[in-house]
Amino acid sequence: MQFQAGQTDWGLHYITASGDFAYQDDLSAFENLVRSSSATAVTFSSPGGNIQKAMELGRLIRRLGINTIQFRAVECASACSLAFLGGVIRYADPGSIGVHKSSFQGNVPLTTQEAVSAVQQITADVMTYMIEMGVDPALLQLSLQYDSNDIRYLSMSEMVKYRVVTFAPEAGHDQVA
Repeated sequence: MQFQAGQTDWGLHYITASGDFAYQDDLSAFENLVRSSSATAVTFSSPGGNIQKAMELGRLIRRLGINTIQFRAVECASACSLAFLGGVIRYADPGSIGVHKSSFQGNVPLTTQEAVSAVQQITADVMTYMIEMGVDPALLQLSLQYDSNDIRYLSMSEMVKYRVVTFAPEAGHDQVA
């Protein structure tokens, strides 16, 4: 994961987080860049990656009081959708947030019992995180309907329904509960 500071024409300082989420990512670089740039928002260009690292970044975004903004022109899918949920205020274009069920990576042999245990733990972690971020955990149920090699991009009405966004002017909502 790489982080780059930017500024809009109207003066909004933001960070772009790009690349895959990896277990070894050092998120102190993100925190230092937020502080040095006075960024108030983060946007993503990521196909996903490590779920735990994405939730760690989401919690850091929340702790720093940063907002998340996602435009359809760039990708925020899979684990990236979890990092997006960390925003204090969250705005996303329709079709800009993609979800699906996760998969195991690597060549680590697991017994059936170990695999079941790992799936249960990750599911519990994701549900807890969603609740912590104010998102309806029913979003996880929708995600689990799509295989890990497929992506389901959310409509604006779905993002409002599951509280993925907190700001949705085109849906007739200036603020979503």
